[in-house]
Amino acid sequence: MKLVTYLQKGSQRPGLLIGGHIVDATEAARAASIRVGRRPLTNRIILGWSETDKSRLVAVAEELAASPARRKGVLAAHDVTLGPPIPDPD
Repeated sequence: MKLVTYLQKGSQRPGLLIGGHIVDATEAARAASIRVGRRPLTNRIILGWSETDKSRLVAVAEELAASPARRKGVLAAHDVTLGPPIPDPD
């Protein structure tokens, strides 16, 4: 799993690098029926998930990146500005 942080509309968003695409992690988590909670999702939170949830997240992100019909939350990697993978380290 390659986690990235990308900038969209002035805010940092967690994502997964899948091939030449960035898949929004929040959209992928919702599509995988993973409870995100009330706080904004971050890569730090994702790293704390169970291996089962992380595997589900990756599987759904791969499906989203590969399916032209399900492109919500999928961006071309060359069209985004990347930030640090973990923007809020301890």
